[in-house]
Amino acid sequence: MVIPGRFSMITKELPKSFLPQLVTRLGIPIPTFYYRGNIDLLKEPIITIIGTRNPNIYGKKIGEAITQAFLDMGHVTLAGGAYGCDTIVHTVNPGRTIVILGTPLSRMYPEENKDLFQDILDKGGLILSQYKEEVSWSLSEKERKRQNQFRFVERDWWQGRFAAGICLIQSSINGGSHHAVDEMFKIGRMVMVAMPIEKDAEKKPELYGAIYHYASRGAYVIKSKDDYPELDIMLRFNYR
Repeated sequence: MVIPGRFSMITKELPKSFLPQLVTRLGIPIPTFYYRGNIDLLKEPIITIIGTRNPNIYGKKIGEAITQAFLDMGHVTLAGGAYGCDTIVHTVNPGRTIVILGTPLSRMYPEENKDLFQDILDKGGLILSQYKEEVSWSLSEKERKRQNQFRFVERDWWQGRFAAGICLIQSSINGGSHHAVDEMFKIGRMVMVAMPIEKDAEKKPELYGAIYHYASRGAYVIKSKDDYPELDIMLRFNYR
């Protein structure tokens, strides 16, 4: 339910009181966040689900299934609004999803997802950014590019920090998802990966490099729907 006064279609500064305890207890400097949408979602259990911008048919299918499973257990989903796996996650239930952008809310990226972003807001979802303005145009082109790239790395870190756990659907070993997943290992949060189908992994090994890498580091491998009750318990324990 959207509570009047806690929902905004215009950009507002996020009250510190709405930051999840998972963020405030990290003991690191926390930037000012700006939002549009329903900030009450930040008071609920949050699971980050991310992956490649170019999933194949199996990636889309398993991404939808995993997202729906966590939604059914009462979790809010979080991703970065990008093409591919992020879009899949946000689309399953736009009213129960959070986007963290690497750009200001005045220029949501990618622009081709503007209809999705509007749908998220219309249905009671939430969009966040720590950036009030764009990188200064007074900088050299090279420096602007460097700063813009780093903003997306920062965005990836915060994608993890807002959640008790993160699930990786598909990704190459060098995919951008590693920024968020590595941060979760660093801060001691739960990391999950989707179990690949052997035939699919043989056909598209580039989509599973990160999956095998993180599984070898101790990530929980989701093999079937029977895993979800245990995952739900472990994630909720981390919210305490």
